[in-house]
Amino acid sequence: MTPPHTVIDDPGLNRWVAALISHGYTVIAPTRDGNRVRYSTIKEGSEFTREYTTPQNSPKAFLFPQREELLHATPDGTLVETFPPVPPQVFLGVRPCDALAIQRLDQLFNWDTADAWYNRRRGAAAIIGLACTNPNATCFCTALGGGLGPHDKTHMDVMMTPLDHGSYLVEAVTASGEALLHHLHGGGPATPRHEAAAQNLARELLIAGYDAWVLSANADDPIYRVRVGRGLLEAEAQSLVERLVGEGHSPFLVSQPERIGG
Repeated sequence: MTPPHTVIDDPGLNRWVAALISHGYTVIAPTRDGNRVRYSTIKEGSEFTREYTTPQNSPKAFLFPQREELLHATPDGTLVETFPPVPPQVFLGVRPCDALAIQRLDQLFNWDTADAWYNRRRGAAAIIGLACTNPNATCFCTALGGGLGPHDKTHMDVMMTPLDHGSYLVEAVTASGEALLHHLHGGGPATPRHEAAAQNLARELLIAGYDAWVLSANADDPIYRVRVGRGLLEAEAQSLVERLVGEGHSPFLVSQPERIGG
């Protein structure tokens, strides 16, 4: 059985994609089309583009297609539902901003009346996120904040954090994510070395001018993260650290006062 936190390399990721497809999942991931990156249905893991910021389209195109046949009328005027069967879908390599956008779609399509057609597709979809290691200055989380960060896993089922040498720390976030990890074979358990690599990545983002983070490591969650944010003062950040210690974690604060206060 695959542990809830594991480390895989690029070939292992490709094998995971192949296993998901062989078990009936439709896998949708960023792919490169010339100079553009777009979400597309893939047939093998090598089609998935790992190095990108944000694709030019969004998962909405697959959750709410612009055109599809929902009904047709018979000669006697009877309306027959023709909504096609929905296979299980996996969105692979989703950035936190796109995952948040999906959550906003969930709210929109269930605002006053639940949209049965949208919910049928959404209920069959799982999200495997990919932490963003090089956000653009104009990206949502760096330009607008709003509780989002390049490593945010709030709306993910699985989160992948790039490490060194083409490897990834893979974390199950939800029960659906744990089910996806059952198809992952050949990975190794997360170790303190992998945890340190993920922590160093967060520190580099902070030094580059992004938000501050509190990270800690324990047996249950090797890179447990709490976002501090731009508006949190240093004293409040220290209070947060003390609370984490009281909960049994061993956190360290990654911060710069001029960043946190500004």
